[in-house]
Amino acid sequence: MLRAVIADDEEIVRTVMADRIPWKELGISLAATAADGEEALDAVRRLRPDIVITDIRMPRMDGLELIKRCVSEGCDAEFVILSGFGEFSYAQRAMLYGVRHYLLKPSRKEELISVLKEIRDEREGRSVSGINSDAHFTEDADGLSRRYREALEGKADASLVDDMERIFRSLPLPDAEALFVRMAMDSISGEQLFRGMRDVKDADDLLLLARSFIEHRMPGTGSAFPVRTMKEYIDANFSDPGLSLKWISENVVYMNPEHLSKLFQKETGQRFSDYLNSERIREAQRLMDVYHESTVGDIAEKVGYSNPGYFFHVFRRYTGMTPGEYMRQRRAASDD
Repeated sequence: MLRAVIADDEEIVRTVMADRIPWKELGISLAATAADGEEALDAVRRLRPDIVITDIRMPRMDGLELIKRCVSEGCDAEFVILSGFGEFSYAQRAMLYGVRHYLLKPSRKEELISVLKEIRDEREGRSVSGINSDAHFTEDADGLSRRYREALEGKADASLVDDMERIFRSLPLPDAEALFVRMAMDSISGEQLFRGMRDVKDADDLLLLARSFIEHRMPGTGSAFPVRTMKEYIDANFSDPGLSLKWISENVVYMNPEHLSKLFQKETGQRFSDYLNSERIREAQRLMDVYHESTVGDIAEKVGYSNPGYFFHVFRRYTGMTPGEYMRQRRAASDD
């Protein structure tokens, strides 16, 4: 019977998994639970489990460090990561240690059971062709990763899709998924990648997702996903005076800023700066309509302008009047 260890700092999560997963029916023994990474590492050393289910964020030692230590000590367990959207960068890094299974918290019982069955079947009968097991394949995969990142930046590669299909179909699905994450992790936002991967059921789905990212579109949508992500982020954070195309490219969308700028203008018909300013001025007008006693400086600060003089200039360019003129007009209209 296979043995499993659960590591999560939330007691309720450990309890729910321990009680609601039909461990015996799955042919798995729950050998231990741990409240942090250090407890989990001790359990792994003592019990040599086949499966380790670990949260990413834990006190004393996080899940990524736990995986790193286990791998360095020769542990051959399969790791299942429990991760939130905001923690996907950790999950991406874990892929470098050979981790192939991750679940979005809060995960459904059925999702975890499906992963456990997959691991059980692999351990009990099927030999799994690990991504790093063959030197020739590793070289092939490295080349594919480089070409895919170049395609995401707009460089044409007529044979890329055929080569992806050949390699993806030669692998068990978990290995193909792990390879794809490795290919895409430096160029695609973690949230977009995570969302897309959750819908992958077979090699056809994985190829569709890979091609969709090359075309800058999520499956089933009519707009470029980086642009949609940018617009959503701007709408939620335009009051941040430090917001810029460069910052979004490096921290939200993970794309080359020059390429992202061209894509944004192509999709929206506006430059990034024009879109950001128009959103800020629209909100400034709304605030002026409601808060008649606010000063121009107050309004400027609320919509992301630390320099009132620059706000004055931008407001007049977008509305045809100064902030003071607009506010006087709105006050007069409300008095009537």
